[in-house]
Amino acid sequence: MSRESTRVHEAGHAIAARASGLGVIRIEVRPDGTGWTHHEACESLDDPRQAIARLRVSLAGPEAEALATGDFGYGHRPELLSPDEARAAEAARTLARLSGGDSSAILRAERSAIRALLHERWHEVAALSESLRLAGDLLEGDALAQSLAAARSGRAWQRRLASRSSTPADAGGWIVEPDGTLAPPWEARRMGTAG
Repeated sequence: MSRESTRVHEAGHAIAARASGLGVIRIEVRPDGTGWTHHEACESLDDPRQAIARLRVSLAGPEAEALATGDFGYGHRPELLSPDEARAAEAARTLARLSGGDSSAILRAERSAIRALLHERWHEVAALSESLRLAGDLLEGDALAQSLAAARSGRAWQRRLASRSSTPADAGGWIVEPDGTLAPPWEARRMGTAG
């Protein structure tokens, strides 16, 4: 995985953790392209709310990466599950045990929920990914708190667009709208304007 993809992946985890009420402690992308988002732990998977949080945070990294690339082929072959997908499957099985439901149906529903969250908050994923790049691939402490706040408000992308040419290629394939906001890559592909 490239460092750029890893930044998006880790930003997805962080945004989902925040949306699930978990504090984000550290985000790191290593030189080899691997990454890690450290967030507050879900203390007990026997608590349905915590199991859902773990499931959503686990799915958010691969989903963010898939939204950025348009490649949704992950997660369909159990023997090829990533650690994130394996954690999500474990949480889905726990929820199925607690609720008497079907773990596959729970996983599909939660994948859909996290995809919707990431669509809604794509500007935050993109801004946090950019902040991570600008910070040398390590965010923690005050720098992380400021980056998360800026991502939430959209200021990081506004600064980036003001300092660069606002063409889709310069914005990582995203469409720059007349008001300066960015349309995510899947919108560019659907509208047939991506490069």
